[in-house]
Amino acid sequence: MHGFSKMKSESVNWQVYFSALAIFISCLGIFGLASFAAGQRTKEIGIRKVLGASIFTLWRMLSRDFIWLVIASFLLAAPLTYYFSNEWLRRYEYRIKNFVVGFCLYRDRSVDYYVAHGKLPSYQNSNGKSGG
Repeated sequence: MHGFSKMKSESVNWQVYFSALAIFISCLGIFGLASFAAGQRTKEIGIRKVLGASIFTLWRMLSRDFIWLVIASFLLAAPLTYYFSNEWLRRYEYRIKNFVVGFCLYRDRSVDYYVAHGKLPSYQNSNGKSGG
């Protein structure tokens, strides 16, 4: 039994490492996409700044599209995840129930990831620095 337990813990360790790697790669993608979008709108940002827009208003303008994409992807993925996780858990005698509150927390976490990693290029460009 000890060998099985050790093998199971190694499997969990690999899953954690690859999950962290996937999250890191997705954050790099969000950062790159935000940098590209901010760079494409440099003239618009300059005009809005001349007309008196605040940095927060510019950041909100640049972030609005991405936050809607994150929410739309959640709305697409959440029902599928709920269904397939229920099907997977149905095989076990002792199982947990999927809670809608948990899915809402995952949605909030995904928006937080965008705000944490997509904010810098938007802020840099709205502050007059280069887009990335």
